[in-house]
Amino acid sequence: MSLKFVHTLVTKIDATAGRWIKKAGFCCIFYMLLISVSGTAQNREIWELQGSGNSSPFANQFVITQNNIVTAVGDDFFFIQTPEDRADNNDLTSNGIQVFTNVSPNVQVGDLVNVSGRIEEEEDMTRFNNNNLIVSVVGSNQSLPPIIELTPAFPSKNPDFVPELERVEGMLVSFSGFATGPSNSREQVPVTASNQRPFREPGIQFPGISMLPEWDGNPEGFWFDPNGVDQPENRFIAAGMDIEATGVMAQDEDFYFFLPTNYSTSGQGFLAPVRQKAADEITIGSINLLILVPDTENYTRKLRKLSKYIVESLGTPDILAVQELGNFTALISLRNFITQENPNAGYVAYYEDGPNNIKVGYLAKPSVVQNIEITQLGANEQLTIGGRVHDRPPLLIEGNLMTDPPTPIKVINVHMRSRIGVEGSDASFVRTKRHEQALSVAQMAQDRQDSDLFIVGDFNAFEFTDGYVDVLAQITGAASVGALFDLEDITDPELINHTANVQASERYSFIFEGDAQLIDHCVSTQLTGMEVVEVQFARGNADQPVAFEDNDQIVNRASDHDGFVVFVRPTNPLVNTTAPLTNAELTLLSANPLPKGQSIRIEVKEAGVYDLHVTTATGQIVHQQVVQLGLNEVVLPKQLASGTYIVQAKQDQRSRSWKLLIK
Repeated sequence: MSLKFVHTLVTKIDATAGRWIKKAGFCCIFYMLLISVSGTAQNREIWELQGSGNSSPFANQFVITQNNIVTAVGDDFFFIQTPEDRADNNDLTSNGIQVFTNVSPNVQVGDLVNVSGRIEEEEDMTRFNNNNLIVSVVGSNQSLPPIIELTPAFPSKNPDFVPELERVEGMLVSFSGFATGPSNSREQVPVTASNQRPFREPGIQFPGISMLPEWDGNPEGFWFDPNGVDQPENRFIAAGMDIEATGVMAQDEDFYFFLPTNYSTSGQGFLAPVRQKAADEITIGSINLLILVPDTENYTRKLRKLSKYIVESLGTPDILAVQELGNFTALISLRNFITQENPNAGYVAYYEDGPNNIKVGYLAKPSVVQNIEITQLGANEQLTIGGRVHDRPPLLIEGNLMTDPPTPIKVINVHMRSRIGVEGSDASFVRTKRHEQALSVAQMAQDRQDSDLFIVGDFNAFEFTDGYVDVLAQITGAASVGALFDLEDITDPELINHTANVQASERYSFIFEGDAQLIDHCVSTQLTGMEVVEVQFARGNADQPVAFEDNDQIVNRASDHDGFVVFVRPTNPLVNTTAPLTNAELTLLSANPLPKGQSIRIEVKEAGVYDLHVTTATGQIVHQQVVQLGLNEVVLPKQLASGTYIVQAKQDQRSRSWKLLIK
């Protein structure tokens, strides 16, 4: 009698006779028959199948395990666990295991089952394979095994070659903790049962490389999959939300996944704008736009979200450095959308094309910085191993702050090579490129040491060494705890790292696999004509779920980076020559919304000459004229389409704008 015949016969009997036959023990006859026919099946406890290591000592072997309790049921799998009275009480071995059926399982939580099949390691998780799998229900309504509680002490923060969560793989567990990152595109959430948020730390992840700094990898963190075993979906869990759950622990390669059988969430994610600037301050901002490229899916929605974030969260900085910009058209469109949100933004776009499909650029206010010039740096520099040093060449903007007397200022906007590929087959190239980019930017800073120079942007580097290249220390001239690439002596005196002065709990701009990390920075020369008051990050992107990208009515998740603002106080007093026009000088009298075809009425109360422009939401001028003293009316062309328009009056460096809706 073949194994295939036995499996087919058991399946047919199960289908026709029903679950009551199994409960009567009918299928146990076929288990015994299977053992006698195969001669290889072994009757084992689950903790024997799991073993005390990363993989099962019975991998690829055919085994039988009997009288275990079903603890959770998924779409095409279920979990079983050893009853408490047969558990081995060994903390190094798990008493639970997954049974993969590939079809909807015919079991319920609380069933007592016998399972025979082949053990496999699928994505590093020990489980029963569905090939020749036989499941027999021999009881029901069993009491579930005790639930193991995950705590701040378990899993601990100490790395090991056999992770502590391996000890509870497949078992019932519970935790009370919080999300350390937001729901991703697969609706999975990084969490911890610890009471502290995990941050990226210096070094190469455990087990590291001998003689180089080592990072423990934050083993106290794991993943939470809300509907892993048919619980309600939840796409909107933000970092910082509290989670309480009971479920089973699964594994997928190096990651452990908590699959809840029940859970609850509370609280809300981190969402906060930067403060308003003081009257004697100017602001420098930076934000990664997350690939703002025209003619891509949801381009207009991204423009809306980014403009809201820049206005509401970043406070419309006086100089705004942007990264991951598609082209000049995208920058102009962003400026126009910002003008819709804040008609008095007064931005001018500054851009230089580059070789990559994403570039850097600026939006700046000539009312705050005059005589602006831009220069692309390092575009022609070549790597020692061949290729460009800078695919996204740094962009220098320089001008004079409107102080009395004027104060020169310079800013370099950088978007450096990411760490993608820093380990693996392409590692040598990636590490070399990151190192030589850091050398290049360090030289740019050194060449301008006699200036009040800021370097801002997406450095794609931590504020400390990653063990391979210490990008920030190489640029700033600071000391390092070590890296594969030695530091070269370029920057003297040492640059000031202003983002490193942010409160430790707020020192992050990006979240990767639950680890908060600071990769967007602001450094400067030893400033003489100004001082940095503080740096703040505008919360609302890194902590917010990916699903919020679909909603252009809120600022949440406009990008995957949190932007920052540097509050700068010039030594010389700011000149208030650009105070906006007020109601005492001119007033919009027309209704808003304005019925289509009716006239715009602007009352001018103070003597002077004003240039009046009416533009569409995308910046196209549809009407312009000069407005002088007295009551003036501007009649819109009757064929003008309904929509949103910006009405702006200008007088020298002063202006006032209104957002006007025509219906």
